[in-house]
Amino acid sequence: MKTLQSILVLAVAFAFGSVSCADEEKNPLHKVPANVKEAVENYFPDAQFISAEQETENGKVLYEIVIRYMGKKFEVLVSADGVIEAVETEIDLRDLAKSITDYLAKNYLNAKIGNAEKVVDSKGRTTYEVVVHVGGKKYEFTFDANGNFVAVEEIEAKKKE
Repeated sequence: MKTLQSILVLAVAFAFGSVSCADEEKNPLHKVPANVKEAVENYFPDAQFISAEQETENGKVLYEIVIRYMGKKFEVLVSADGVIEAVETEIDLRDLAKSITDYLAKNYLNAKIGNAEKVVDSKGRTTYEVVVHVGGKKYEFTFDANGNFVAVEEIEAKKKE
């Protein structure tokens, strides 16, 4: 357990990043549709817009808007018709449920945790996404609100532009 705690403490130093296996395309903020920006502004008044990406998931166009609000970074997933589908918030690795860190420690001994996010979807359901590096590959683990394992998928490395 001490090894896992050490890994978690060191992992806090890693840079936080977003992950997605959808087709993504950087989108300048000035090209984001007005209704998408307005949805974010209504939900997060006075937020600082940082970046935007347009992605297609299961044939649906979505915009991932990265903002800074009240000192925290958020990723807001908004449909093309201006509906907020989900809000992802960076969380400190020390704030992960014990069941999540126990699961990773038990099943992935040599794993390095990269970052974690709390995700709240449009129906108010909460999940946690944890990026883990194992054997030279990167995976995104999803856990439910109670810290129970839900799914894992390999993340393709993003191309540098």
